[in-house]
Amino acid sequence: MKRVVLLLAVVTAAVLAAGPAHAVSRDSSNLWSGLVSPGGGYSAVTADVRVPKVTTGCGSSSNVVIYVGLGGYGSLPFVQNGITLIPGRTIGVWSEVFDRYGHTRVTSKALQVRPGDLLRLSAQFSASRYQLIFTWNNLSLHKSVTQLVTSAAKYYNGATADYVVERSWYPYRGSPLAQYGRVSFGRAYALRYGHVVAAYNGSTRVVTMRGIGGRVLSTVASVGGQSFTTAWKGCR
Repeated sequence: MKRVVLLLAVVTAAVLAAGPAHAVSRDSSNLWSGLVSPGGGYSAVTADVRVPKVTTGCGSSSNVVIYVGLGGYGSLPFVQNGITLIPGRTIGVWSEVFDRYGHTRVTSKALQVRPGDLLRLSAQFSASRYQLIFTWNNLSLHKSVTQLVTSAAKYYNGATADYVVERSWYPYRGSPLAQYGRVSFGRAYALRYGHVVAAYNGSTRVVTMRGIGGRVLSTVASVGGQSFTTAWKGCR
């Protein structure tokens, strides 16, 4: 079967400039922080992530999840791929797809990822939406894995492109956010109707993670065009 041609690597130069700051909106979540590009029509998303080091400062059950995704900002279906960091454990590499009914499938992949590595994450649908390709490329180790999903139209929702730092509900609901320092995203953009849109643009939503009593847990500390950084602020 012919695989999807990955266009993300050849369109960097066409990235749209960031829009005026006054058009950017802000939101908060009890699970995640990062950037959301709304507007619809997104078919691919990618970002280079500098993998952080996590400590046990928030407990051995704390975690931080880093991913890119399409859809899922308040609606189904959605797709995402990324990594999970738990203190003292091997970094998990995974993808997740949800259909419109909330049925999900999580797939784990074998790829060595270390703190400090530069990891390129991407997800791309074919023009027909029949195929979806997830890619994890460890640029530091020059190793990569891909996953091909067929009959993928049921997972397509191009409403948003998402760049996320999250605390997972695993191993229990309300898990504390692992103390991660900072996570830097670079080369972060999406394809929308065939055009490249930087993660930070005129309609971006900047999301802050908040915990008990509205306490800030993770926030977007610096941002511009294709690059941004999130900073850890608290456990729960």
